[in-house]
Amino acid sequence: MNKLPLIHSISTVGVIKHYNQDYLIHDTRTDFTGPNGIGKSLLADLLQILFIAERKKIHFGTDSVKKEHRQIHTIPYKTPNAYFFLNIEVEHKMYITFGVNIPNSSASQIKLFRILNEPFDSEKDSKKTKKERQSLGGSLIPEHKLLYQDDFITKGTKPSIPSIDVLTKHLRDEKELYLDVFTRKAERNELYQFFFDKNILPLNLSQDTHLTAFAKVLQAFSKANTLETDKDESLKSFLFENKKNAIEAEYKQNKQNLDDYVERYKSLSDLISSLTGKREYLEVLEELSITHQETEKEYLLNKFYVNKYTFNQQCKTWDDTKTKVDKLDAEIKKYNKSIPDLEEKQKKAIEKFKSYSEALSNLNTYKNNYSDYLKTKQDLNDLNDCKLPKIVQNGNIDFDFKNLTVKQIIQSIKDVTNVVKEYKTIEGVEEQYQKQNEKLNTLKNQLLKKKGNLEKLSEILELKDDTSFASQLLNKKQSISLGQETVLRSFLLDTKWNFPEEVVDQVMYSSSLDILNEEFIEEDEKNQGWWYNIGGIKRFIKSLSSDRLFDDKDALSNAFSIKKQNLITEITQIDKKLNSIKKLEQGLLDSIESLDLDFNWDVNIPDQRKVKEYKSSVIMIQNLDTFKADIKASIADKKEKLDALSLKIPFKFSNENLDEEINKCSAEQSKLNTGQLEANGAFESTKTRLNTKTEELEKVNYNPKEIEDLKIEGLKKIEAEEKAILIKYPSLKSALLKDVTSVDNLTSIQEKFALAKTAYESSYKSSLTNYKELKDDIEVRQEIEKETETFEYKILEKKLLGNDIVTTKNIEKALGSIHQDRNKLASAIIDTMLKIFHKTQNEYDNYKSVVAKLNTFFKGELISKKYYFQVVFDPNVNFKINWINSLSSKAQTAGLFESETVENFVEEAFKDISGYSKKIEFSDLLDPKTYFTLKTEFKDSDGKEYPGSTGESYTARVLLGIGRLSITSKEKRDGLRFLILEEVSNLDDDNFNTFPQIAQKYGYQIITMTPEPFGSNTEDGWYLHQLLEGKTDKNRNYPIPNSSFKTNYKNEQLQGYLKRKATK
Repeated sequence: MNKLPLIHSISTVGVIKHYNQDYLIHDTRTDFTGPNGIGKSLLADLLQILFIAERKKIHFGTDSVKKEHRQIHTIPYKTPNAYFFLNIEVEHKMYITFGVNIPNSSASQIKLFRILNEPFDSEKDSKKTKKERQSLGGSLIPEHKLLYQDDFITKGTKPSIPSIDVLTKHLRDEKELYLDVFTRKAERNELYQFFFDKNILPLNLSQDTHLTAFAKVLQAFSKANTLETDKDESLKSFLFENKKNAIEAEYKQNKQNLDDYVERYKSLSDLISSLTGKREYLEVLEELSITHQETEKEYLLNKFYVNKYTFNQQCKTWDDTKTKVDKLDAEIKKYNKSIPDLEEKQKKAIEKFKSYSEALSNLNTYKNNYSDYLKTKQDLNDLNDCKLPKIVQNGNIDFDFKNLTVKQIIQSIKDVTNVVKEYKTIEGVEEQYQKQNEKLNTLKNQLLKKKGNLEKLSEILELKDDTSFASQLLNKKQSISLGQETVLRSFLLDTKWNFPEEVVDQVMYSSSLDILNEEFIEEDEKNQGWWYNIGGIKRFIKSLSSDRLFDDKDALSNAFSIKKQNLITEITQIDKKLNSIKKLEQGLLDSIESLDLDFNWDVNIPDQRKVKEYKSSVIMIQNLDTFKADIKASIADKKEKLDALSLKIPFKFSNENLDEEINKCSAEQSKLNTGQLEANGAFESTKTRLNTKTEELEKVNYNPKEIEDLKIEGLKKIEAEEKAILIKYPSLKSALLKDVTSVDNLTSIQEKFALAKTAYESSYKSSLTNYKELKDDIEVRQEIEKETETFEYKILEKKLLGNDIVTTKNIEKALGSIHQDRNKLASAIIDTMLKIFHKTQNEYDNYKSVVAKLNTFFKGELISKKYYFQVVFDPNVNFKINWINSLSSKAQTAGLFESETVENFVEEAFKDISGYSKKIEFSDLLDPKTYFTLKTEFKDSDGKEYPGSTGESYTARVLLGIGRLSITSKEKRDGLRFLILEEVSNLDDDNFNTFPQIAQKYGYQIITMTPEPFGSNTEDGWYLHQLLEGKTDKNRNYPIPNSSFKTNYKNEQLQGYLKRKATK
């Protein structure tokens, strides 16, 4: 939601097309739709009238109607007065009503009005602080008293639209609301100031610049077409105020004075030109003379400094060499004296470290051996504590304990003790294993045989084996007796039909089904089976344990199908049991319960491997005493070795805290190691330093006698040079005594001196040709031509100026008053002229700043999701504003005072400075808009310019309008902000969706007027008012518009939406 204040509703009373109507305004977007001529653009015109209220500034959109039909006085329809007003929500559900009374006569005045909840005392309000004045408090209208169109109609005998005076009384008496009218410009400004102070409007429309800017923006949004974004003049008119006339008027006020000043200035200039020229020459010559002398002093002085510095540096080098030699001698003596003592310390430290390291090694060995000794003793104790089973001796068999730990031995004893306790002897254990293994094999064979029969029967039932006897029988699909089925399934399943292709041992075949004749089968009820006669040999076959298959001929196929499923299930169960037997044979006991064995299975004897382990454990127990004796012998041997090792450790220690003793010993060893490394380092580094210093001394070239002679000779040269300088320039005495720490480049100083000497003498000689009075002057010629070439400045100065002035200093006094008068004139002329043109320049800079602020505002705003929009401020290539900066210097260089008029001078100065050769009017030079052009452009992200479609140009117009309002005020303030988007049907979705984004970003409410509304690229909804044409009167719309709350997904009647929203 946008920040308050917001337009809550728009109401019309007696207005053509809309007549008496209320439209709720959404806080972000409201659409007015309907066919052309329905009155959409009239709402934009009414907003203009309300906020501008000045006829000459109001321009209606006239694209769709004739101009004479769209005038202010034509808005009331069949009534003397029409009203248009807004309800503005200032605080939460607290409002102010702002409206306009529109008469039906062009001679009558537009009247603005404001409606509050209580009378407003402006005098009392003015005494409040600024912050207090911003709040309206009890003056705001609560929601339950809010006014709509029907409140503006008096309900007498005949409902009517009253005059503003009657309405004022009506609202006061009926609604207890207070209406104030603002008619004249001063009164309107008072109302605008009120709205500005209360933060209801962000611009102070009492200021004409703000009102004009606001009017232009409103018209740019509507169909008034006051802004054409592709035309320079239209853009300038929209963005800037016209300052040309004001600047021209100021110039005309000063024109006569400027012309008089120029003439008087010319007269004064003629009086002083001659003396000024001589003074300039003599001043330059004097400067050259001084420069000549100063550069000569600088050269002589720096030459002396260089020689003195060079000598001092050489002496310092000799002194440094002597100091170095003395220092090296002292250091060599010191190192030679300290080496024997350092070598002795090195030897002692190394010996002590070696001794302690050996002791630490022995202590670590002792610790490890002691731990092994204690473990061996514990193993013997554990074996002694272990209870042995009673086992019958089976002879003496040796046992190898090498790969067994004591822990493993004890566990084996416990394991064999448990089974011997159960079965008395190891033979009993083996006997139990053989019994349970035989029974398990029997069970496995029975299951395998049963599985084979079942699989065979399954194949027969699926008719997979058509070579079998059973398959031939099944193909008959006839029932057989229980005896026949028993013989078939128990005995004849493997019998082949006809002679088999592959003959193997015990294979049977038959070529006749008669072998299953019931005469060969005899029931034995007592033994629960059947006797089958095979060629005189009878075989007993036990009765079937499963359901019959062949008892019902009609149900035979279904029985086969059921049986096949049962066979598969039974085979799966047999497989599970066989898998459990396999695991049991592998020693895995987790599946023993699933077998449900009918015999005893000892889990401690799972396989033959375990029986062998028990036998091995028995032999191990029989040899245990021998193993214990070996352990005792090992303990004694380890104790003896520990005692011997302890004698090698040169300090006492406790077996109870060996780790602590080792840590102490390690710490001491570390200290001794550090000591021996330091002693060795000190000895070796001292030897290295001795060698280095000795070699360094041998390389030094030093002869004391020769150096002393060179010092005396150099000092004599320095003193002679100093004496010669003081003869010519005694003032340099203190400078010569300066302590020289660095020197400048003498070559450049010498060159500077030579140039200064040449320049002075050349200028001196030029006086003979430049001034006729000196041409034959003997005294001056002597200064130039005599052998010494003194070039005395004072002689030439006196000859040029004569006995009245004598020196250059007196020229200034003689010309002082003349210069003062002329300068006053010049300053007055130039200041007046520049003051006028600086206004032009300031306005130019202001225009440029406005464009820069606008482009900053546009930054980041995309049109059609791909184009950046900006206003291009192009300085005029022929009329560059910076020529004004050169105007002052141009005037001071006499051009101004040689022209007939100031206008002529300015026009010619402009041509001279800018290089422009065509005719230019002085008034155009005063106009700041002359110096630049404006255009708008669209560019993509690569900087490529794009011409812009009609829709994109409209988007640009709206952006310009928002930007124009945003930069009009110097400070950013709260207040009502709204956009009128009229006739936007030629926009695409991307361009239109830019507006809600911009509106939300800058706090604007959007009011669109288009035949067909756009969708939205957000989840938010908006209000839509569809205007409907009246059925009986084309100038009065249907009284109830089709108003709805709309989203991209639904369209809900506005009244229903508001009720639903209020109940939440």
